[in-house]
Amino acid sequence: MNKKIKIIELLNKIANGEKVPKIIKYNYDTFQYISKWEQYIKEGYDEIPLLRIISDYNYSGLNDEVEILEENIEEIEELNGSRFVLTLLDEEIIDRINKLVNATNKIRKDLNK
Repeated sequence: MNKKIKIIELLNKIANGEKVPKIIKYNYDTFQYISKWEQYIKEGYDEIPLLRIISDYNYSGLNDEVEILEENIEEIEELNGSRFVLTLLDEEIIDRINKLVNATNKIRKDLNK
């Protein structure tokens, strides 16, 4: 189950101060959101901003979709107070981690009742 969102929707979320995915994939490249700069930066040696790539194509890619690679950090943080960044993990592994975290959080909530 690949969750996707249009680039223009991501930009609207940033502009409105809404929560955005931390890590996305666009055209085989992985981008991480840097809140300090309020933009997505390509991971690796070149660290190119996503907007620069889009602007190179006269912004014609604003309606392109990106794949969300990370979105359940809150549940993991709730589990142990640590912050995990799930990058470049196989989707099946991410699904298993999310199921485990959900089950553990449910058990913790039941124990706290």
